[in-house]
Amino acid sequence: MTENLILRFNVGGRLYSILKTTFPTDSIFFKWFVSHSKSIPFTIDKDGAYFVDRDPDSFGIVLNYFRLRKAGQLWEACLPKDPDRLAMLTQEVRIGHMIFID
Repeated sequence: MTENLILRFNVGGRLYSILKTTFPTDSIFFKWFVSHSKSIPFTIDKDGAYFVDRDPDSFGIVLNYFRLRKAGQLWEACLPKDPDRLAMLTQEVRIGHMIFID
């Protein structure tokens, strides 16, 4: 049963796991993986993980954003301090349609 709560992602060859319950109800991830109100745009790889052809560092920051937000912690702490990494994250979020609504 717990296995159904865990989502696994292969992002550019790097593996990530997160609980479905971590996603806020107003996020696109919730719509893809919890409510299923939107089609999941990712392919499943040979190991059963969702393959995401994006920058793995940026994707990890996105997942940490969800974790910190759920815990009521200062989510801004997960943002990169390096301006180039922050610019990359901004582009990845726009390109990947990973839109966050507060």
